Amino acid sequence: MYSSLRTLFALELPGFPELLPQWLSACILWAMASLVVYACQRLAESAALSVDRASRKVSDSLASVGIGTVIWALDIAACAVREDMRLHEWPLSPSLAALLLTVLVCRLTVPVLIYRSSWQQGLLASLGLAAGVMLAHLVIVTDCFVMPVQMNSMLGVLTLCLMAALIAYRSWRYQHNRLSHHGMHTNSWAEWLACGGAIVLLHGLLAHVFVRIETGELADASFAHGVLVPVMVGVFAGAMALEQFFNMRSDQGRQQFFQQGLSLMRADGARLPSQADTQLALIADHLHQLVHPQRLVLHFQPIADMRTSSLHMEALLRLEHDRLGRINPEHFFLACELRGRTLEVDRLIIANALDHAVDWHAQGLQLPVHVNLAPSTMMSDGFVQWLGAQLAQRALPASQLRLELTEHAIIERAQAMSGVMEQLLGIGVEVLMDDFGSGYSSLGLLADLRIAGIKCDRAMVRNLAQDARRQTLLQHVAAMARDLQLQVTVEGVENEVELHLAARCGIDCIQGYLFARPMPAADVPRWMAQEAPARLRAMVQVLAAKQEPPALPAGQGSQPAVA
Repeated sequence: MYSSLRTLFALELPGFPELLPQWLSACILWAMASLVVYACQRLAESAALSVDRASRKVSDSLASVGIGTVIWALDIAACAVREDMRLHEWPLSPSLAALLLTVLVCRLTVPVLIYRSSWQQGLLASLGLAAGVMLAHLVIVTDCFVMPVQMNSMLGVLTLCLMAALIAYRSWRYQHNRLSHHGMHTNSWAEWLACGGAIVLLHGLLAHVFVRIETGELADASFAHGVLVPVMVGVFAGAMALEQFFNMRSDQGRQQFFQQGLSLMRADGARLPSQADTQLALIADHLHQLVHPQRLVLHFQPIADMRTSSLHMEALLRLEHDRLGRINPEHFFLACELRGRTLEVDRLIIANALDHAVDWHAQGLQLPVHVNLAPSTMMSDGFVQWLGAQLAQRALPASQLRLELTEHAIIERAQAMSGVMEQLLGIGVEVLMDDFGSGYSSLGLLADLRIAGIKCDRAMVRNLAQDARRQTLLQHVAAMARDLQLQVTVEGVENEVELHLAARCGIDCIQGYLFARPMPAADVPRWMAQEAPARLRAMVQVLAAKQEPPALPAGQGSQPAVA
């Protein structure tokens, strides 16, 4: 090992004076190796933030080319300090061939190392990358297999295993950091320096795995090298041009996703903060585990009709994963949209909600279920027929299901949705406009589309007691809805003041923590039997009180007042 390090760092080139001291050349190579480890990690982190398939193709390509290039550059630097490599006789063709080979191997293995779903995949990719790097090194040492070498097979196998182990370790550390709640970029410089030192030792071993045999025949191969150089340049340029061509096509598909804008989201104002990018990418990587009926757990929040003292139930998705923890449903739905799995997920959720409705119906509870839906699902071919078949299969009246779409989603595709809403009404399923008033309301759509009702966003009742203009707005919305024969529901009612003011404005239905929090489906029958009647009576008594709305005590804003 000592002699290999002397060979690696001596810089004793024939015909050249010693350029740098041994210790300084060792430190420079060590620093370069550590920077390569850091650069590879950052490139992988950047690629992993992509969610939709088109963006991921582009980022994977850029990350693979970048990682392959820095690995190649480090190999060139390590070869340059070997005493058996004569730089003044070093042709260009082996370097270009090694670059092409390294980038190609990285393009095949790096995406697997970034997104691997099993340790077997990671191990195979690590072995493949290590073998590719060693092969590229052999191409450089042998001048594209023109110069013969003496190979130490046992040491070569050992070097291959150690290199694959280092790659597998870095991949595992990356995955561990990515799944942690502390973010991906958590390694310290000490760890990067340690990995850089390991890489330097591996190059020292490579100097003894492949030992050049000087034959004096290098000049005879000059014609072959002269032809090979433009061939390598052409192949590399063509490969890069072809890769970028496919990237451009993928980028066009990515732009189409973003051009859809708000229609991709189920909830208004659901803008992802920058720190949520990592979580969104992780959700996309685990969709194959999350999109499963047993994973898509539904909780239900009651909607109370104060005029008829009846109740509806809104289905709310609750997601948890063993490694990701609790998952934001809005992030999950966006990941499904970007991965093209929205239709599948929506159908599973609807089927799940209908199954719960059947169970309640068997226990004597006729509770209409509200399910939030993506516009792309409702507009998909055969959706109305599929929904009618699902209701018929369960012998469930169509009036037991109501679909909710956000205001901006309806505005975005109003013309195309008109016909589908007519078909849904034909089978007895009503559609509600959710989050009304949170964005740019188009009042004309309330007359044009066959909407059964509107649900006012929480923003409509926020600071309602202190904002007279907001009270006037809510009063006019309720009056307009009555004239159009639309049911109005206000979400987010959390205290008696808001309940009084909503009722005074003419609102019939409320939903919020004041009346009930979301609950598991299995708890609904017990809650309906033991708590719902008392809560309904308490709400009616509060509304029947002939007094001004009570003052809001400090800290009561999020506490249920009707119990």
